Formats: sequence, C-alpha cells, structure tokens
Amino acid sequence: MSPRSPRIAAIGGFMQYFEPIMGPDSRRDRTAHLDHTIAGLNAEAEIHNLGLLVDETDEARLVEAVRQLAPDVLLIVPTMATPPGPMLRVIGAAPDAPVIIACSHGLESISAEYAMAELCRHSANVGASMVESLMRRRGREPVTLVGFLSDDEFHARLLMAVRAAATARRLKGLRIARLGLPMSGYDHVGLDAQEAEASDMTLVDIPLEDWAERVAGVTAQQIDQLFERLPTIMPQGTEWQRTPDHDRAAGLAIALQKLSDEQNVDCGSLTCRGPFGVGLGQGAIGCLATTMMTSAGTPFSATGDLVTAVAMFIGRSLGGATLYCELDAIDRQRDAF
Repeated sequence: MSPRSPRIAAIGGFMQYFEPIMGPDSRRDRTAHLDHTIAGLNAEAEIHNLGLLVDETDEARLVEAVRQLAPDVLLIVPTMATPPGPMLRVIGAAPDAPVIIACSHGLESISAEYAMAELCRHSANVGASMVESLMRRRGREPVTLVGFLSDDEFHARLLMAVRAAATARRLKGLRIARLGLPMSGYDHVGLDAQEAEASDMTLVDIPLEDWAERVAGVTAQQIDQLFERLPTIMPQGTEWQRTPDHDRAAGLAIALQKLSDEQNVDCGSLTCRGPFGVGLGQGAIGCLATTMMTSAGTPFSATGDLVTAVAMFIGRSLGGATLYCELDAIDRQRDAF
C-alpha cells in the first residue's frame, strides 16, 4: 500500500494566570511561537495545529479534537509555564500515541530590559519540566527535545523525533505479508504468527494457490505498460535488453503490487526460490518485484526474511534508503562491500 504521512496533533501550552503580566498580545505571541516550532514538519507529516490550551473551554475542545483525530503522534509545545493537569487530560484522549515535548526557545540573550513579562513569555523550560514530570509520575514517558528556534539542527532533531515516534506507532498493528516460508535451515529470519502477535503485528499469510492465480492473471498489456514506466524509476543510464525472463519477473512485480494494495500490507517477503517464484508456471526470481515494492514505499525482502522486512520498514520510515541485498565480501582498499 502507499504509505501515508504520519498524523501529528500539535498543542501549545499556556498559563492564563500570567497573562495580565505578559500583556494583551501574549496569546498571539505564544501562538506564533507554536507555529514557528512546528513549521519545519509540514513537508513530511500531516500536521494538525490545534492551538493553545488556555482554559477549561480549550481543554474540552482539545480533548474532543484529539479523540476524533486519533493522531499517530502528540507534539506538545510548552510555549511558557504550562499547568500539567489539563494538558495530561488532553494527552489522555490519545492513550496509544507517542508523546514528544518540544521545548523550543526564542530568546537567546538576556538584556537589561529583561523583566517579569519576558520571564513569563520565555519560560518554556518550566512548562516542559512540569508536563514531563507529571507524565512520568502517571507512567507515560515522553521524549523531550530542547533547542533554539533559530537553529536548523534543533528542527532537524525534532523532525527525526517525529519520524521515530510515528514509526513506533505504526509498528503496532503492522501488517506483514509472507509469500512462502524461509528456505530450509534459515531459522534466523522467519517469523510465525505467535511471534508477530507478541509484537502487536499481524502476519498475513498468502496461500500459494492465491498467489499462483494472481501471477497467471497478469496480462501482456500490463507487462508492456510496466516496461514503458520502468525507465522513469530506474537510475539514469541503466541499460537492459528485454527478454522473456524480464517479462516473467515483471509479472511477479505487477501481481505483488496488486496483492499488497488489496491486503493493505506494510511490508513483507517473497520467497522466490521455490513454489512462490521460480516454481510457478510463469515464475521468475523476485528481485524486480521486491525492489519495485521497496522503492514505492512498501519494503519487501526475499527468502522469507520477515525480520529484515520489518527492519527495512523502519529504515524507510525514518527517511533512509533501503535495499535487500546480501553483503558478501569486503573490499578493504576501497572501504566498501
């Protein structure tokens, strides 16, 4: 299936008690702080900026919004000192979502004009400590990041934290397709239904009869269309001479894509050296199929290696490049495999 962007609910902490000290523009100013903190996440996540938690009306609004949204990740931005009780009640509306606390600082130097108004506005450290302390006392551990809004490095760390949290959330309920058991003796790579369930994952076992029917149903027109599209996704300069072997490999790729979409799987493995691959009537090695699936965002391994398939899913979700390939020999001179 096509991976969707993680759904992030961002909420800003605020303390109404200090509003008379901070001045009439304090909500606007602290909202701008929240906006600045999360601005760099829009390109890679579905951000829902739910605004500031100021009073009981906001608490009720935010509890309902979080419950309806069912976010993958909760991003809490204490824009100043933040009473943790109301914030934890909002956080409780998404009991399974990982929580990130972004303790972001806009003030970088303290001048002679620094007074109580500035102290209140720039008390994110206090707010982050308050929220994290109560969360840990209640048995829910957040990830807290501290940095300056002017630093690109802080925004990069926040982005990676969101990726990691969203990936961790997606592992719960991960759907893993298995097309064939590992080769005999490959006991280190297999995964059975009980092991998957122990990690809150679902093993989707594909019967050979179903797979064989899907591969046999691929048409010559579909294969031609794949080869028309192939140059647009291959590295520039790649050359090949189309052969019947390529056509059979393309048939596996087309069938695997359709199966993955219909079964709504996140990753998987195709054991092509056996009845699910070369043993089929129009069978082939599965490297083209698994590589195309991986490049499209649904990582597939070979040889029934579901452990590595999950690792590939994690790597891909964190923004890395993934390729299933054995690294056999080491070239010491070039420091390469």
